[in-house]
Amino acid sequence: MNSATVLYFQEDYAQFLEWLKLDIKSISWHYKNRDLFEQFWESMFIEGLSLKQVIERFEYLDDITETGPILSWFHWLEHNFLCFTFIRKQLSIKQLSQEAGRPIGDTATIVRNYFADEFPEKEDYFNKIFQISHLSDKNGNINFLQISQEIRIPVEHYPNLEDQLMTRIELTLYDEWPKILRKIKKDLLSPLLDIKDFRLREGAKKHANIARDLIVLIIITLAALFALQYFNKMYEKYLTDQIKIYRPSFIKKIAPYMFDKQMGANTTLYANNIKNFDDIKKVDPNKPKALVAEVFTTESDITLTSWDKLPKSMNSSLQKSSIYEEDKKGGFRDLIYGTNRVYRILMRSVSPASVTKEIAIYLRRYGVKQVDKVKPGTLVPGGHYYNIYVPIPHLKEFLSLVMKDKEALLFENKTWRGKTPRGMSKVLIWIKSV
Repeated sequence: MNSATVLYFQEDYAQFLEWLKLDIKSISWHYKNRDLFEQFWESMFIEGLSLKQVIERFEYLDDITETGPILSWFHWLEHNFLCFTFIRKQLSIKQLSQEAGRPIGDTATIVRNYFADEFPEKEDYFNKIFQISHLSDKNGNINFLQISQEIRIPVEHYPNLEDQLMTRIELTLYDEWPKILRKIKKDLLSPLLDIKDFRLREGAKKHANIARDLIVLIIITLAALFALQYFNKMYEKYLTDQIKIYRPSFIKKIAPYMFDKQMGANTTLYANNIKNFDDIKKVDPNKPKALVAEVFTTESDITLTSWDKLPKSMNSSLQKSSIYEEDKKGGFRDLIYGTNRVYRILMRSVSPASVTKEIAIYLRRYGVKQVDKVKPGTLVPGGHYYNIYVPIPHLKEFLSLVMKDKEALLFENKTWRGKTPRGMSKVLIWIKSV
């Protein structure tokens, strides 16, 4: 064979198809998809292609195929095409590798595997002559004619492929086969296929898809974060709205003790209700004076709205200031006309230490200030004591977090005692151990 470029025509492709001995009935699923296979063959093998162009088309198929069985069949078809060319075109291994544009070692290995499968009894012979690693190796000049003469193989050799799975694999039943057919009809119509340019374009498309997916992922992540932040704020608002601060309510008018402003002349005064009869003489019948009952209001720390609000145990520590608070720390009682509001939280816990650690986090988070010389959370007889100033903007949130999932009662009181700094609210917390 001279050094001229090898070209392939329809006669060559027809011989190659006959050489493969494909089971078209199985491949086309009992001839139902025969047209799909024939369209693939006609689009893949066109007139006037060189061996390098055919190999580039196989590389193109390798790039676009994702289904494993189809990809394996394409590799099998490519290797057999190289072996067919080596046998029928009488090329040496060196010429075959140069025409295909493949390394000589890889080309020699493909041919060796073919002959070792066809003639397993001559495997040592093929291992020796196809041990080629570089172009200057003397075995690179061996061709099929020399091999046929040495081991007496017919020149018109046909492979024994009837029992191979690849000759009868049902290619056209795979979902990807029609997609591959559409792509090769679009890209392989011309023999001028630049595989490098195609790979650059496909690589750019893949990078663009990756960038698009990354941007979509970032957008979804940011949207999820904003949604989480929004629902978190809504949930915090819901929690703060659940806090009920009870204010003491006083009855301004008590019906049994109210008298008419104008008393008529026929008003009867019973003797049992008059201690001194001499006072009757001082009463001017023409200017009756209404009797006004003196109203007393009681001090109370809590307001009961229903019987369900009553505690199971009437623990006195939950109804009035502790002895430590009143005697040692200048405790206070609720006043109707007090101007300073003070919030008190009475809490019971089986693990006061863990509660104090949790509250310590909230103290730092919301910029809570210490009122007196006693450090917040100090352990005193009966429990842990807090006397603190909380910024008004964070008051509801602070009270909500402190009381969350705990057995606690919240009271609001008015007092004249002390002066609260502007923008602050005074909060007393008493944690008793259960």
